[in-house]
Amino acid sequence: MSILTKLKNVKVMRGWEALKIFNGPNNVKLDLQQTPELFGRNGEKIKIKAKYLVGADGANSHVRDALGVSMVDKGYFFDWLILDIIPGKDYQMHPAQWQLCDPNRPTTLVPGGPGRRRWEFMVLPEEDAKEIAKPESAWRLLQPWDLCPDNATLERSAIYRFKASWANKWRVGRCLLAGDSAHLMPPFAGAGMCAGLRDSVALGWRLDTILVGKTTEKLLDSYESERKPHAKQYIDFSQKLGEIICIIDSEKAVERDKKMISELVARGYEPIIGGRFKLGSGIWCEDKAGTGEISAQGIVEYLGKRDRFDQAVGQGWFVIAVNRCTLNLLGPGQLAILESLDGKLLSIGPAKFEYDVVDICGFYSDWSEEIDACYLIIRPDFYVAASAKTPAELSHCFDLVMNMLNLESKTKVQCRLSD
Repeated sequence: MSILTKLKNVKVMRGWEALKIFNGPNNVKLDLQQTPELFGRNGEKIKIKAKYLVGADGANSHVRDALGVSMVDKGYFFDWLILDIIPGKDYQMHPAQWQLCDPNRPTTLVPGGPGRRRWEFMVLPEEDAKEIAKPESAWRLLQPWDLCPDNATLERSAIYRFKASWANKWRVGRCLLAGDSAHLMPPFAGAGMCAGLRDSVALGWRLDTILVGKTTEKLLDSYESERKPHAKQYIDFSQKLGEIICIIDSEKAVERDKKMISELVARGYEPIIGGRFKLGSGIWCEDKAGTGEISAQGIVEYLGKRDRFDQAVGQGWFVIAVNRCTLNLLGPGQLAILESLDGKLLSIGPAKFEYDVVDICGFYSDWSEEIDACYLIIRPDFYVAASAKTPAELSHCFDLVMNMLNLESKTKVQCRLSD
């Protein structure tokens, strides 16, 4: 939030709630009122108008309700007690985070930021959620970890209902949904906030491209078609993890433990490397290797700065040649389109050659071999839009992706259907 307050084109308004939303053909109008609890019953009322409205207003979204959007509910829910704790400076925990699959009380322990820790306790069926959230109950649950009011501060105690659901529609006219207003998932995969961040970045580059006049609002159609299936995959994955964690039957817990141990032994104690979930259909070439997935983020050096790719090089449209030069890689018209999108054509490789970006540890070389591609088109949200083995294939993919953007005629390029 502190970053937002420094932006000249952003106005942060705290303590306001939306009363009415008018979703018109050319703009969105909102009636706002200062929150009565903060400013009294006679809080000031104002009207604002915008070209688009993003409802990122949480699980009980007013925007979603005002638009008449229903939720698909998988009927999966558990109540958990969330305790945010500030322990004493000398308090140590090893490992730093862990999942305790105890059928007597499934428990999650994770860091909560500098100087803070979080405990999450499953509320058992016979328990009263309001009673267990009281401070005396919270401290009783924390006793096994040697925490008490004398050596720690209970910053927050709250009951969260973990659910698995998503909105039927993520776009209604000029209004869009993002974050918890669009999807709710159990926290067991740690993917809820990540999904919300993906929503915001996916909307950010689309709205920016539209508002500066480079394309039409048709580009927003791909927001839901990409993000909803992607979020649903994480919802399903989170629910499956929850079905393992939230076992409170001791016999079933024993069966679970035996199965997990035998599987661990069978694979030689090697960890399971999770798969990558792809986006739903949208602005990417679905028949190319590695596409629809988040791109690699290796350590690179660019213009004297060494960091992760997004921090050193930046954000935007990138056409990348791995261990190859970019000379004559794209035609003049294609370069003009890339420039109009503020994109960059870059080569990346080891320091011993004169590449634009230095691949410090060979990370991009390994990635290139893994997906069997020498050229990549990366979107502003860092998802891979296309991959190619040859310059001709890259040129073809570039035209395909640019046409998917529905660019205005001044930058539009006709798709070449053959090399």
